[in-house]
Amino acid sequence: MSASPYSLLLTIHDDLRWLVLLSALVAVIAALSGLLGGRPFRPLGRVTGVFFISIMDLQFLLGLILFFLSPWVAQFWSSPTAAMKVKEARFFGMEHLVIMITALALAHVGAARSKRAGVDGKAYRTALVWFSLSLLLILAGIPWWRPLFQI
Repeated sequence: MSASPYSLLLTIHDDLRWLVLLSALVAVIAALSGLLGGRPFRPLGRVTGVFFISIMDLQFLLGLILFFLSPWVAQFWSSPTAAMKVKEARFFGMEHLVIMITALALAHVGAARSKRAGVDGKAYRTALVWFSLSLLLILAGIPWWRPLFQI
Protein backbone atom coordinates (compact mmCIF):
# COMPACT_ATOMS: atom_id res chain seq x y z
CA MET A 1 0.00 0.00 0.00
CA SER A 2 1.55 3.29 -1.06
CA ALA A 3 1.24 6.53 0.80
CA SER A 4 -0.64 9.41 -0.73
CA PRO A 5 1.37 12.45 -1.85
CA TYR A 6 -0.30 14.42 0.95
CA SER A 7 0.70 11.97 3.71
CA LEU A 8 4.24 11.66 2.32
CA LEU A 9 4.70 15.44 2.21
CA LEU A 10 3.15 15.78 5.66
CA THR A 11 5.60 13.23 7.08
CA ILE A 12 8.56 15.03 5.52
CA HIS A 13 7.26 18.41 6.69
CA ASP A 14 6.64 17.12 10.23
CA ASP A 15 10.08 15.56 10.54
CA LEU A 16 11.91 18.45 8.87
CA ARG A 17 10.75 20.73 11.70
CA TRP A 18 13.51 19.23 13.85
CA LEU A 19 16.17 20.31 11.38
CA VAL A 20 14.58 23.78 11.22
CA LEU A 21 14.65 24.02 15.02
CA LEU A 22 18.22 22.73 15.21
CA SER A 23 19.45 25.11 12.52
CA ALA A 24 17.67 28.03 14.21
CA LEU A 25 19.23 27.13 17.53
CA VAL A 26 22.70 26.83 15.96
CA ALA A 27 22.27 30.21 14.24
CA VAL A 28 21.20 31.85 17.50
CA ILE A 29 24.08 30.25 19.46
CA ALA A 30 26.59 31.19 16.76
CA ALA A 31 25.38 34.80 16.84
CA LEU A 32 25.53 34.90 20.64
CA SER A 33 28.96 33.26 20.67
CA GLY A 34 30.30 35.66 18.04
CA LEU A 35 28.88 38.66 19.87
CA LEU A 36 30.32 37.63 23.22
CA GLY A 37 33.60 36.43 21.73
CA GLY A 38 34.21 39.48 19.57
CA ARG A 39 34.93 37.31 16.52
CA PRO A 40 34.64 38.42 12.89
CA PHE A 41 31.20 37.86 11.40
CA ARG A 42 32.48 35.69 8.58
CA PRO A 43 32.23 32.76 7.93
CA LEU A 44 30.50 31.20 10.96
CA GLY A 45 27.91 33.93 11.42
CA ARG A 46 26.96 33.99 7.79
CA VAL A 47 26.99 30.22 7.18
CA THR A 48 24.74 29.34 10.11
CA GLY A 49 22.22 32.00 9.09
CA VAL A 50 22.24 30.91 5.45
CA PHE A 51 21.72 27.27 6.46
CA PHE A 52 18.86 28.22 8.80
CA ILE A 53 17.14 30.27 6.11
CA SER A 54 17.68 27.61 3.45
CA ILE A 55 16.07 24.93 5.61
CA MET A 56 13.23 27.32 6.48
CA ASP A 57 12.66 28.09 2.80
CA LEU A 58 12.45 24.38 2.00
CA GLN A 59 10.08 23.84 4.91
CA PHE A 60 7.95 26.77 3.74
CA LEU A 61 7.68 25.37 0.20
CA LEU A 62 6.60 21.98 1.55
CA GLY A 63 4.15 23.70 3.88
CA LEU A 64 2.72 25.78 1.05
CA ILE A 65 2.05 22.65 -1.01
CA LEU A 66 0.45 21.03 2.05
CA PHE A 67 -1.68 24.12 2.56
CA PHE A 68 -3.39 23.49 -0.77
CA LEU A 69 -3.78 19.75 -0.14
CA SER A 70 -4.82 19.78 3.51
CA PRO A 71 -8.33 18.65 4.45
CA TRP A 72 -8.16 20.95 7.50
CA VAL A 73 -7.45 23.96 5.30
CA ALA A 74 -10.21 22.93 2.90
CA GLN A 75 -12.60 22.72 5.84
CA PHE A 76 -11.48 26.15 7.03
CA TRP A 77 -12.03 27.84 3.67
CA SER A 78 -15.33 26.09 2.97
CA SER A 79 -16.85 27.66 6.07
CA PRO A 80 -14.45 29.98 7.91
CA THR A 81 -16.94 31.02 10.59
CA ALA A 82 -17.76 27.44 11.56
CA ALA A 83 -14.14 26.33 11.19
CA MET A 84 -13.01 28.92 13.73
CA LYS A 85 -14.55 26.65 16.37
CA VAL A 86 -12.49 23.63 15.21
CA LYS A 87 -8.96 23.82 16.65
CA GLU A 88 -7.19 22.00 13.79
CA ALA A 89 -9.07 23.78 11.00
CA ARG A 90 -8.44 27.21 12.55
CA PHE A 91 -4.80 26.42 13.29
CA PHE A 92 -3.86 25.02 9.87
CA GLY A 93 -6.20 27.26 7.89
CA MET A 94 -4.94 30.50 9.37
CA GLU A 95 -2.75 30.56 12.49
CA HIS A 96 0.07 28.24 11.41
CA LEU A 97 0.42 29.95 8.04
CA VAL A 98 0.53 33.49 9.47
CA ILE A 99 2.94 32.59 12.28
CA MET A 100 5.34 30.70 10.03
CA ILE A 101 5.37 33.30 7.25
CA THR A 102 6.17 35.91 9.90
CA ALA A 103 8.96 33.70 11.31
CA LEU A 104 10.36 33.22 7.81
CA ALA A 105 10.24 36.96 7.13
CA LEU A 106 12.02 37.74 10.43
CA ALA A 107 14.79 35.26 9.60
CA HIS A 108 15.26 36.76 6.13
CA VAL A 109 15.29 40.31 7.50
CA GLY A 110 17.83 39.28 10.13
CA ALA A 111 20.14 37.73 7.55
CA ALA A 112 19.91 40.75 5.25
CA ARG A 113 20.40 43.31 8.02
CA SER A 114 23.28 41.43 9.62
CA LYS A 115 24.98 41.17 6.22
CA ARG A 116 24.71 44.95 5.80
CA ALA A 117 25.66 45.76 9.41
CA GLY A 118 29.36 45.91 8.58
CA VAL A 119 30.67 46.04 12.14
CA ASP A 120 31.09 42.52 13.50
CA GLY A 121 29.48 43.14 16.89
CA LYS A 122 26.52 44.87 15.29
CA ALA A 123 26.16 42.10 12.70
CA TYR A 124 26.08 39.42 15.40
CA ARG A 125 23.68 41.44 17.56
CA THR A 126 21.36 41.95 14.60
CA ALA A 127 21.43 38.24 13.70
CA LEU A 128 20.88 37.28 17.34
CA VAL A 129 17.79 39.47 17.74
CA TRP A 130 16.09 38.58 14.45
CA PHE A 131 16.93 34.86 14.52
CA SER A 132 15.80 34.61 18.14
CA LEU A 133 12.47 36.25 17.32
CA SER A 134 12.08 33.89 14.38
CA LEU A 135 12.86 30.87 16.58
CA LEU A 136 10.30 31.97 19.18
CA LEU A 137 7.61 32.26 16.52
CA ILE A 138 8.54 28.87 15.08
CA LEU A 139 8.17 27.33 18.53
CA ALA A 140 4.79 29.04 18.94
CA GLY A 141 3.61 27.92 15.50
CA ILE A 142 4.44 24.22 15.74
CA PRO A 143 1.44 21.96 16.31
CA TRP A 144 2.89 20.26 19.39
CA TRP A 145 -0.17 18.02 19.76
CA ARG A 146 0.86 16.10 16.61
CA PRO A 147 3.24 13.13 16.89
CA LEU A 148 6.83 14.26 17.37
CA PHE A 149 8.06 11.98 14.57
CA GLN A 150 6.02 10.61 11.68
CA ILE A 151 8.44 8.00 10.31
